[in-house]
Order: sequence, then structure tokens, then C-alpha cells
Amino acid sequence: MRRWWVVGAVVAAGVGCQDPDKSKTEVPLVEEFRAPPDEDRFNNPPEQGYRKPPPKKEFKPGLGGPTGPGGGMGGPGM
Repeated sequence: MRRWWVVGAVVAAGVGCQDPDKSKTEVPLVEEFRAPPDEDRFNNPPEQGYRKPPPKKEFKPGLGGPTGPGGGMGGPGM
């Protein structure tokens, strides 16, 4: 019998403590147009435009590379 009193008190406290205004978690959606500020960087953008990056140089391994002199684990040694 005592257990039902405790359960009833916890349920009543949980239901009574909820504030309907604070439980709202929705943020109002505001869609408005915002123009950029009246600054020179927005009014007069640079004239040069996009430049393609230079091509990467071809990799040519030197000594110790895959085609260079061997050595190390299992290779020709002293």
C-alpha cells in the first residue's frame, strides 16, 4: 500500500512540474533576405578571376628509391 502512495506522488510531481511554455523546444524559422554590407570588397570584387593551379611535377625517385640501389631487409648487403 505504501508503494502506491510513493508511485502516485512521483507521478503527480512529474505531471505538475511541467511548464508548457518552457517545454517548447521549437525555434521559429526566420527567412529574411540580407544584402551584403556596402563595402568595397563586395561592391568591387577582384578582376583576375579563377586561375588554374600549375600542374604537379612528375616524381622521379633518386638513390634509394624503388629503382635505385638495393639494401636493407633481404636485399644485397655487405
